Amino acid sequence: MEKIQLNIDGTLYETNSSRTFAMRKPHVPSNINNVTAPIPGTCLSVEVKVGQKVKCGDILVLFNAMKMFNRVVAPVDGTVKEINIAAGQVFKKRHIFLVLE
Repeated sequence: MEKIQLNIDGTLYETNSSRTFAMRKPHVPSNINNVTAPIPGTCLSVEVKVGQKVKCGDILVLFNAMKMFNRVVAPVDGTVKEINIAAGQVFKKRHIFLVLE
């Protein structure tokens, strides 16, 4: 096993690396302008239209998942460029609901 060092909030930690750790997929930061599904579910309604300006925190999509009512809010200020979801549509985790610009 190989020793690795991790820097977490300025504190250095040393640990053993495992084969699983070495074979993991690298983290790819998501595009903040792509608004994606956090979990699988069914869309109840889309609260915005293409071309509409939104502010951070505005409700974009309402959906049902695991018998719970959920809402997706705008992560940033912007304008709705495209909508890839409709009421009644079933979707998987990470489905791109909207694209903001």
